[in-house]
Formats: sequence, structure tokens, C-alpha cells
Amino acid sequence: MPTDPTKDGLDVDRSGQALPPNESRDEGKHARTAAIYLRVSTDRQTTENQEPDCLRLGQSQGWDVVEVYREQESAVKRRPIFSRMMA
Repeated sequence: MPTDPTKDGLDVDRSGQALPPNESRDEGKHARTAAIYLRVSTDRQTTENQEPDCLRLGQSQGWDVVEVYREQESAVKRRPIFSRMMA
């Protein structure tokens, strides 16, 4: 039965294969890209307070944040920005 390399504390590539120790993502050779999605549900709220924490999280994980999406919509309405991000 195959083992899960992430449970063994190994870094993995996008296909889930364990990386050799000298190719750890911590060394920046296999940077992960990420998008940040910020949303509030009323026009009296702002996404400005969410962004710094999300950017810090990305940086702490070694992610390359390539886009920040901001949306101000109720959860019951269409979410065009979210749809664009997922496309």
C-alpha cells in the first residue's frame, strides 16, 4: 500500500510525488502560486483589514501570491469575482 509522503513530513510536487531533500520547496525551487480571495457581504464592510493577514500567511508558507481578488457581495447573490478566480 502506497504511503502519503506529506504524512512523513516530506515536500511534494503538484502531482503528489515526494521531492528529494535537496529539492525542498523551502529552498524556493518549487514555489507554490496562490490567489487570495477577499469578500465582505455588505457595502458597509471592507476587505482592507483581511488582506494583510492573508498576505502574511502566503509569505509564511512560501507562496507566490499572483493575484488578490476582492468582492463585496451577499452570499445569496452571484459572485462574479469568485467565478473569475476559479475560471
